[in-house]
Amino acid sequence: MKKGLVLFQVLVALVMVCTSVYAVVNATLELKIANSTVNQGDTVRVTLALKNITGTTTGITNISGYINYNKNVIEPLTVNNVVKESNGKVKINNFEIPIYNGVNNNGDECIIFNENPVSDNDTRILIDLSDSHAISQNTDILTIDFKIKQTATLRKHTKCY
Repeated sequence: MKKGLVLFQVLVALVMVCTSVYAVVNATLELKIANSTVNQGDTVRVTLALKNITGTTTGITNISGYINYNKNVIEPLTVNNVVKESNGKVKINNFEIPIYNGVNNNGDECIIFNENPVSDNDTRILIDLSDSHAISQNTDILTIDFKIKQTATLRKHTKCY
């Protein structure tokens, strides 16, 4: 098994951040990667967080974006890759919301994972929160486990001086 730094380029594009009042909202999207050196077959845990939220007094209630990843390196993402509580819900701040693979027809607050990807290398994420659960402070919103393929070609890391 080769050791190396995977070309772990998980590009998360924050396509839309909305509030219940249509205002200009600024926020920083942060990816926290648990380990940057991996082997074939390893799992890499990545947490998506919102930081430095400004421009809203009511908070963020809707987030929509895509995860773009290299399927030659990472196993396909499904809703099962999302870290959930024992009841199957995702915890954001101190509340829990359901996560669905595909469409949520009941209109309640939820996370929809992998609906209408743009390409084979995309996974779409939609987060729809009620006004009472709007995000207005630094918050971890989603944690996903990425599984490195056994057949992935890993690049050895060399130090640059």
